[in-house]
Amino acid sequence: MKIFLSLLLIVLLISGVVQAQEFAPWPPDPAEIFTGPVEVVSVSRPTDPLPDPPPVVDNVEQVVQVFNKSGNIWLEFPYPEGISKIIQMPQIWDNRVFLPVSTGEEDGDWELWELHTDSATFNVVVPCPGTVIRNHFISSQRWVFATDTQTSETYLCDYQSGELHNLPAETTPWYTLMPSPDEAYLLLEGSNTTLPGYGGPNDVYGYEVATGEIRSLGTLSTHDDFADFGDWINNTQILYRIQNPGRIEYLLIDVAHSDSIESLIRGLPVYRPQPPLLEQLETHAVLSLRANLPEHVPCSLTVVDLSAVQTYHYTLGYNCGGVYAPDAFTYFYVVFPADPYQPATLEKMDIRQGVPIPLFEGEIEALESVSPDGRYVALIRDNNGRIDRAAAIDPQFFSWSETNNPIVSILDTALGQFVYETPFTDWDRSGDPFYGNVLYETVASGIPQVGVVWLDERTCLIQRDAIDRKYLMLRFSLAGVTGAIIAEDLRLILADSRYLIVSKSTDTGDVAYNLYDTESREQFPLFVNPYPAVYDYLLSLNENEHVELQVSQHSDHSWDGWVRYELNIDPDAIRDNG
Repeated sequence: MKIFLSLLLIVLLISGVVQAQEFAPWPPDPAEIFTGPVEVVSVSRPTDPLPDPPPVVDNVEQVVQVFNKSGNIWLEFPYPEGISKIIQMPQIWDNRVFLPVSTGEEDGDWELWELHTDSATFNVVVPCPGTVIRNHFISSQRWVFATDTQTSETYLCDYQSGELHNLPAETTPWYTLMPSPDEAYLLLEGSNTTLPGYGGPNDVYGYEVATGEIRSLGTLSTHDDFADFGDWINNTQILYRIQNPGRIEYLLIDVAHSDSIESLIRGLPVYRPQPPLLEQLETHAVLSLRANLPEHVPCSLTVVDLSAVQTYHYTLGYNCGGVYAPDAFTYFYVVFPADPYQPATLEKMDIRQGVPIPLFEGEIEALESVSPDGRYVALIRDNNGRIDRAAAIDPQFFSWSETNNPIVSILDTALGQFVYETPFTDWDRSGDPFYGNVLYETVASGIPQVGVVWLDERTCLIQRDAIDRKYLMLRFSLAGVTGAIIAEDLRLILADSRYLIVSKSTDTGDVAYNLYDTESREQFPLFVNPYPAVYDYLLSLNENEHVELQVSQHSDHSWDGWVRYELNIDPDAIRDNG
């Protein structure tokens, strides 16, 4: 089955009730778990179902404990002479455990030791002759800040060659060492000592490996609530993210050029890594949540193309909502007029050209979603002659309670016409327990949380009823639109363009997991009913386009306690046996 969801991997943990069953078979017989037509393609035991447990230091008993995976045991290594206290969590690389060992001084300084677990030996890490590593972990396979044991000065050490390189004397201590993706440059950060007092700026430098040249890139404030380096955009430029209450700022730092720290955008921007973009939509509704606005603020879109370091800024309209970008530069949005009795307009724009293209004008309540290729647009429309807003909160907010007959409408932008519409039936606004959440999410995003999810470029799921969880699956083609109503009280677990794996509550209160064939509109059980309650299940879709089930025993979550079954499900065989 083709995996189409862009959410990487959707996983559900299906837990049974622990029951006393002393002699549960292990590994379990597939016949005890799966229905007959479910073919087990392969059986394997995951090599690393869990991450390695970190080393444990015990300063009372004076031992370091390291988990040995092959023997499934913890090994103990007594502290040697010279170690009395380890003051931070260790760091492990293969059979080397790096230990921050206290120097015994009041300021909390420490030196880096290493434990070789294969030989059970401890030693001080000596990256370059005559140096130790003080108050730093190793963050690179080649480079590290090293402290001269005689002068206590800090150097940049290449511990592959043993060479020391001078660092600016006005910067100490040093905090950050980050190699560029091609390792041609290093980004270095440390405290500026020329400005007395606590809270001075940090100095940032770029070190060119080939020439040994070190460049001052600028300074970074230390007064922010949260700040950290982000992704490398290329081999010389890296993002720096600053977060304070109600505001985020992104900086761009170029390690190959002096004085290159540049502020890109402030507000509440969103970072998109592929392609690297920063996006920010500002509406009166969103801005009014953060400040009292003396006058109306038009809706605007700012996009920073990080590949070209180019900023696009456009005023979209009096107000807008539901901005979607199915590709890097094409944006869809709805422009709302100041007068709610005037029609709204669906537009799209390639920000590189900056020319909005009207697609539809009418009583649009909201833009719900856009297909991955940008051809189909899901809108929420109404027929009461006005654009409904929650006037008691803010006239720009979308309001379900004011709508008369909300309709999910699918617009084919290539044909310029609506190819499918369905009413949002059985929406009990007054008694809807989710109304508060829907209203809050709408206020925050400008998008009503109805739920039109695109499974691929031609297939979508529409949540028709928020209370009973009724879903409608639509498939678009040249021959027209085909739809399948999925029974209520289902929860979508996994899916591709034809098959869904859904869960449904049974009359006995159990949960059944079924395969739903959207072509035949039939459901078929995946597991025997009831499935053995002594096991836990982890259900997913794998890269081989097969359903995968990991099974563990309740009492055994060790390294050998998991078995993975790769399944091939034949709905025709299920139908013949059903």
